[in-house]
Amino acid sequence: MMERIGGVSECRSVEYKYPHRNAQPPGSLLFEVHNARAFPIVTGKIGRGHIELPHLWRAAQQMTARTVKIGVPSPERIGGMLPDVHYADRKELVADLCDVMNAEFHRLAGAGASVFQVEQPWVHRVDYTSEDADARAEESVAVFNRGVRGLRGKLELWCHAGWGNPAQQSTGGPDNRYGAALEFMNELDVDVLAFECASSGGAEIGEIAQKITKPKIVIGAVDARTLQVERPEEVAALIRRALEVIPAGRLCITTDTGFGREGMGRRHAFYKMVALVLGANIVRREIGAPEADVLAADGRFAFLDDE
Repeated sequence: MMERIGGVSECRSVEYKYPHRNAQPPGSLLFEVHNARAFPIVTGKIGRGHIELPHLWRAAQQMTARTVKIGVPSPERIGGMLPDVHYADRKELVADLCDVMNAEFHRLAGAGASVFQVEQPWVHRVDYTSEDADARAEESVAVFNRGVRGLRGKLELWCHAGWGNPAQQSTGGPDNRYGAALEFMNELDVDVLAFECASSGGAEIGEIAQKITKPKIVIGAVDARTLQVERPEEVAALIRRALEVIPAGRLCITTDTGFGREGMGRRHAFYKMVALVLGANIVRREIGAPEADVLAADGRFAFLDDE
């Protein structure tokens, strides 16, 4: 995504590495992850370049009759990661990213995409113990909303706010809690807002339900950072907890975050998805909702008969 943006050089010089590369000490896995990152460099004014989201969506959507949801990092996130030798103020860089990416998002909607996800507003990562926390949170929300302005009504707009997953490692704080950010997150201009809930054992579901009143709520019901595959009954138990405080019509179920960041193989990821759907089906059956087909759990396709 980054190298497709106009004004960004193809050069990935080691002199301009990821700004947070030393957040962890040598000898830690995240130190290696961050220290090895060398992003393209902002060398000129941000422009459209050749992002081509409509073509990327078409390439995926033609493969299936099911709705394809693609996603990209937020302009704020990209602006915080790109080394910059052009802009005097990083806020100007992020503002230009918002405008350029917003235009591309609208082209995606115009191409026919009906669902789209923007990843990682930074509002939940603000240090809420700092004196300027509220101002920083409000600024983060305003920046995110600038990037997605005008999209709602053209497609269903999702936002995922998570704690990172490089090599299956969390990059959040020691507690990974949304807490004080929730009242600000409620102002994000989206239709659906996704939270990590499996990794915390659903500890914040009640507070999320109380403070997120505008968008629909998505809870992660399987942990993307562990290789232990959840049992469907465990998934169902977490969904039931959510339904105690969130109406079924406002609740969606997904994974905590994406699986594909080096540490997890396809087999684990596949069976976590199977468990997710089987667990959701348990609850769907209980509330009288239609169940989803799960071919992986269909005995007709087993290699060995019961006999």
